Formats: sequence, structure tokens, C-alpha cells
Amino acid sequence: MIPYNKTANPQQLLQKVLGGEKVTFDFPGMVDDRFNFISGFIFRLLSLVDMVYLSEMLLVLLKEILSNCSKANAKRIFFEQSGVDINDAEQYKKLIPQFSRSVLKEWEVFHQQNQKSNYYIHINILKHNDSLEFMVENNAGILPQEWKRIQSKMDSFKKYDDISEAFSEIRDESEGAGLGIFFTLSLLSNAGIPPENYQLISSDGKTQTRIKIPLSLTPDSFKKKFYNRFLNEITELPSFPEHISSLLNLCESDTASVQIIAEHIRRDPSLTAQILKIVNSAGWMTRFR
Repeated sequence: MIPYNKTANPQQLLQKVLGGEKVTFDFPGMVDDRFNFISGFIFRLLSLVDMVYLSEMLLVLLKEILSNCSKANAKRIFFEQSGVDINDAEQYKKLIPQFSRSVLKEWEVFHQQNQKSNYYIHINILKHNDSLEFMVENNAGILPQEWKRIQSKMDSFKKYDDISEAFSEIRDESEGAGLGIFFTLSLLSNAGIPPENYQLISSDGKTQTRIKIPLSLTPDSFKKKFYNRFLNEITELPSFPEHISSLLNLCESDTASVQIIAEHIRRDPSLTAQILKIVNSAGWMTRFR
């Protein structure tokens, strides 16, 4: 199990996954920006199995699932602090509006005050012969009233073709808009992944959300659409400004010294800012971490 804040060798972890070994990342009960720790790892993994075109979709879905787990854990913490049994349906109904006001609308404050708790979130990644499985687990079982709410959202997926229609019809402000599951199933469907590859399981005080990504069933039309979009973005990239082209030429020159290159950068503060921005960007750091 890999704690989110510990340095691990990404290459070794990738080899474990590709070899069929389960890799687990351990997170605290409420996640904020810690997901960035493994986003680069997931991107590399999908690249190695020729599925990088699904990376954006998968990362969005995993962040949505993590958000749901965080809110579920926060709800348990809130009820415990309020001295109310969360399994009491009547008390649950009375306290939920306060949960929305005190926690969901003041998330940063609540998160800072409750960073240490007995609740956790695990992300498990496992490669099967025909699929990649991503399983997110937290130690908060789903309540009957929560199951009812979730099921209504899953049923709505079969009813609506457009998310805007669903939003106007099934919006539920008691614990958030409630469109996360509809959103998840829609994205999977658009990627050619059947709804049954998404599973939500709750037992023994734990909840697991599983997404299976087929390794060979993604339609060629979807791949083609992605590759065309990628190529279009490349051809539409603007050319380098003259001062950056000059700097690149200096860097490639056998005769240019470090002092000459440094002086070229020093004379142009905006260029220095651009370079620092690129080097410190999430994309750059992820690639060279």
C-alpha cells in the first residue's frame, strides 16, 4: 500500500501493475488535491497499454468518485460530532440540511478541522487479461436512504439522453446536485464502455466503486476521433517567437556557453518568466518527476 505523500518509484509500480499485481494507494478520509500524486502514474499506465486517449476521461471519473467518498466520510464525521445516529432515518432526514450548510458549503473549513480521522480512501489498480480495473474503497457503508437516492440516479441514466435534461429533472440539493453517477455512466458510454463495467458495492461498513476499462473493446471510431483531435491541436500550435527560437538555437549550438545562454535569458524578463512557468508547471513536473 502506497501512502499518497511518500515518494515511490513509478517505474517499479508500473511493472507491478503490468505484471498482474495489485497496487494500492492509501489516502486520508477526505481528499483535496492529493489525487495529483497518482494522476501522472495513471497517465503513464494508460500510455503503456495504448489507451492514453482515455486518460482524461478516467482521471475525471476517479476524481468524481474520490469526491463522493470524501463527502460520504465527511457525513459520518459530521453525524458523529453531532451525537446523532446516522442509521436513524428520521434523525438523518432532519440533520442532512444542516450537513449541507455546515459541511458541503464550508468544505475547506471542515476539511482543515478534520484532517485526522479513522476514515480512509484506497485506490486499487489491477490489470486483468482483458481489462484494467480501478477500484476505489472507503470505510463508510451506504445507508438505505442513500441507496435509494443512488438507484434513482442510475435509473435516470436509462431515461435521459442529455445531461442538461437530467439536471433539470433530477437535481437534488439535499446533498449536492446528485448527477455524479449520471455523469460517470454518460462518460463511460461515450467512450464505448458498457454501463455494467461500473459497479457500486457496499457491505461490512465499506463501499467499493469499480470501473473496468476493456483493453481491446474500445471502438476504432473513438480512437480515430481522439487522434484527429490531437493532430489538429499539433498543427494549430503557434510558432515560437523569435527570441525563443534564438534561445533554442543557442542551446543546440556546440560553441554557445552556459554564460551566453544565461545572458540571453537575463536580457528578456518575460522569457525568464515563461521558462519558469513551464518548468514549474504540473505537466512538466509530471513528465520529469
